[in-house]
Amino acid sequence: MIELLKPLFRGELAALGETLVCGDPAAPGLQPLAALLASRAALDALLARHAAFRRCDDLRPVASAWMLDYAGVLLPAVVAGASVLQHLFPVAAGSVALQLDGHARVRAVVIPTLGHAAPGQDSASRYGPLLDGHLAPLIARLSERVRLPEKLLWGSVSRWLEPILEQAAAAASGLPPLAALVAADHAYLLEQEKWPDGRRNPLFGRRKHAAPQGGQPGGHDKPMLLHRQCCLYYRLPGESHCGACPLSPALRRARGAALRDAA
Repeated sequence: MIELLKPLFRGELAALGETLVCGDPAAPGLQPLAALLASRAALDALLARHAAFRRCDDLRPVASAWMLDYAGVLLPAVVAGASVLQHLFPVAAGSVALQLDGHARVRAVVIPTLGHAAPGQDSASRYGPLLDGHLAPLIARLSERVRLPEKLLWGSVSRWLEPILEQAAAAASGLPPLAALVAADHAYLLEQEKWPDGRRNPLFGRRKHAAPQGGQPGGHDKPMLLHRQCCLYYRLPGESHCGACPLSPALRRARGAALRDAA
């Protein structure tokens, strides 16, 4: 694990901090991210390997599942660095390489240097390399290749961002200046429809939201937390809708029961 991250990723969290590696992105056996984005053949080969692993011919749920896993590998260490340590790791697409397993799952992201400290920088400055330099081109490329809406892939990013930032807020709870910084990052990343420069925030509205669940014992409706978009995971063989899926048949049945009870 990168030495800087060790105080934040202890015990059961250690595995989350080990997925960002400082090394040579040009080393044999690694997949430079820039080459993956530039070459249709390279991206097709990756998706084909992952499709074989998922036993699915539809590349849309395959790409969605790959992106959801990838966000879980990339984000914990990078977000901890940006929000808690105020440190920028060099994660722009042109700088990094991916360590892939035999099924094209990303096991680690390799960065060329440790980057630099960024105390006092605002959220836009600290998160620009991740959002604009890494995630935006990757999501655009995947979306274009498999004809999957970008908002669905950004939704996979927000599903990881929210709990990571909540964990960061808990870690910073006894340090008011740091807690304020983490809260500002949360607001910037997930709560603003547009960023200060006027651009649309692709993460806004991708978080979970409250929805009524009918048919509860005693006749009470209990709020549920749902994802804004379905990630299509249920389209993979052997998988089903998650408990927070807005397309879940169980949710539709519950809503139907609530409507019948109300009538």
